[in-house]
Amino acid sequence: MIDLGVTFHAMLAAVRGAQTADDAWKEVVVVAGQMGVVIPDDLRQVSAEAEVQIIAGQVRTIVERNPIPPSVTFLYFGLFAAVRLGSDEEAAGFYVAGGSSRDAEPTIDRPKDLVYSPLGRYLESPLLDRVKAEALRAGEDYNSYDYALMFGAAAIPAKFATRKLGLLQTLLVGFDSGDRAVIT
Repeated sequence: MIDLGVTFHAMLAAVRGAQTADDAWKEVVVVAGQMGVVIPDDLRQVSAEAEVQIIAGQVRTIVERNPIPPSVTFLYFGLFAAVRLGSDEEAAGFYVAGGSSRDAEPTIDRPKDLVYSPLGRYLESPLLDRVKAEALRAGEDYNSYDYALMFGAAAIPAKFATRKLGLLQTLLVGFDSGDRAVIT
């Protein structure tokens, strides 16, 4: 049995310590393997830098259309279980929002804690879609993919896309269900 809490923190350390998106993905894959998660070769070899480009382009458009107010001190990249339109198929939900907490570890207990919820905030991530597809195929190992690997896979483009765009707010990544962490 995989200890998901330990894996979450190991993924966090892997992403925090990486200097490039591709190095971060390699470390996330190593951590997942150490925890017993078997990742298919095609997923192992994903270009995290290409994912960063995709997410950075979407975030750039969002911020251009909905400027971040000066009061926003942190950006939050949230994960949730979505449903594909026109079907009942589970999908990876991913979005960007922001809040104004001055705490070193901002909390998000209520929707009103996110004072920046821009129109069009939902992001399309090919990497997260691939991780979700593996989770759905994984049977009893679903949470290994949909929790630990999903967190690592979301934290990478969030970290490196915000850097690329020069967004200097504190960065949180996590699940709307509660687990989240400061990345930068």
